[in-house]
Amino acid sequence: MRSGLRNGQRSGGPLSDNFRPRTSSIHVCTQQPTRERRQVTFRGCQHLRFRLRMQHGRNVLGQRGMAAIDQVLRSAPFLQGSGEGVDIFWTTGMDGAGQMKHFVENDGYNVFRLPVGWQFLTNGAATGDIDEVNFAEYDDLVQACLDAGASCIVEVHNYARFNGKIIGQGGPANDQFAALWSSFASKYADNDKIIFGIMNEPHDVPDINLWAESVQAAVTAIRQAGATSQLILLPGNNWTSAETFVSNGSADALNKVTNPDGSITNLIFDVHKYLDFDNSGTNAECTTNNIDNAWAPLAQWLRCNGRQAFNTETGGGNVASCETFMCEQVAFQTANSDGAFCVLASFFTLADDIV
Repeated sequence: MRSGLRNGQRSGGPLSDNFRPRTSSIHVCTQQPTRERRQVTFRGCQHLRFRLRMQHGRNVLGQRGMAAIDQVLRSAPFLQGSGEGVDIFWTTGMDGAGQMKHFVENDGYNVFRLPVGWQFLTNGAATGDIDEVNFAEYDDLVQACLDAGASCIVEVHNYARFNGKIIGQGGPANDQFAALWSSFASKYADNDKIIFGIMNEPHDVPDINLWAESVQAAVTAIRQAGATSQLILLPGNNWTSAETFVSNGSADALNKVTNPDGSITNLIFDVHKYLDFDNSGTNAECTTNNIDNAWAPLAQWLRCNGRQAFNTETGGGNVASCETFMCEQVAFQTANSDGAFCVLASFFTLADDIV
């Protein structure tokens, strides 16, 4: 479980830099991307997330737990008229391909987020040299996602670090990070159902402008690898918190990141925000809808600057307070969007995280 810290900060928890593709985050988007820059604040979909504990292929929740999940999926008011999604955290023995196929065919999910560690992709080297054996294991998940008819977010899950050292600021140089993304993106450059998540939750990055340069290096590498039209998600500092995305300088710094042709087409800000008191995503009760402190200020900035954001993580416990606050949050996001905004709601009290 993650440790809770205030003001949008969260511990990276027990996830290691060598994060293996045993965890799939399943995202859903029902609207086609729009290229109109100044008319849209948010994009994506409405999305539901669960964390299910699996041990040796056995679902610890059992039939009652799965029935509870099914009930929430079918009754959650903020899912009405939009896509649905679920995160499944699994360990060895779980049928990931079968699960994705099931969720697409039976529940209409259409985007899966598949995080992986840099070290896993390169077998421990801070380079762009993809280890083909390890990549094949990860790609099995991606191909299963694609075969199911869904879109897939391929995401490097390193918190802006490699073995604890920050990319471009004492850790791997930007050209090393770019080399990774060049190799990684080239694997999927011709597939328009791939979305590139540059990095999960950078935090405690000393210089946000230097981090923006690292992000720029990755974006340029992805586009030059032939992935010229897919969405790319740009994360900020402080666990890419929506509450501090503007105030900590992430928005202004990342606003300078462009495609090689100077455009910002399909470059989308990646933001997270939970609903519990310390924004850790670990407390059962919710205490806020995040509107006044996060979404309203962010929406104003996005609208003024003609940008878009993708809320790839949010959530609370499977309790009445969270249902109320989540519905209020999603209603606000919907009112400030073109119907293309992604909410990742985590009903984490159903089970513990698996890492």
